[in-house]
Amino acid sequence: MNAAMEAAHQMLQMAGLGDSSKLTTVNFKVINSGDRTNVIPDTAMVRGDLRVREASEFDRMEKDMARLYLLTRMMLDLSINSSKHHSMR
Repeated sequence: MNAAMEAAHQMLQMAGLGDSSKLTTVNFKVINSGDRTNVIPDTAMVRGDLRVREASEFDRMEKDMARLYLLTRMMLDLSINSSKHHSMR
């Protein structure tokens, strides 16, 4: 399996969980996979931001991401970590 392609697929799935009407966004900032040409990468690492205005949206997003994780964990060595950072507003 090409880990870079699977990471791209997972990023698209997760980005689709955002809700612009509630100002909930998912943006990916760092993507690492492979280190040579002509070799299919077997690992990938992706980091991003989830931004929400309402605490209930964070809870919804955690549940939705966990659901995606459960759908794909049988095929992949996949982990999702989340933490809350409060804005200074």
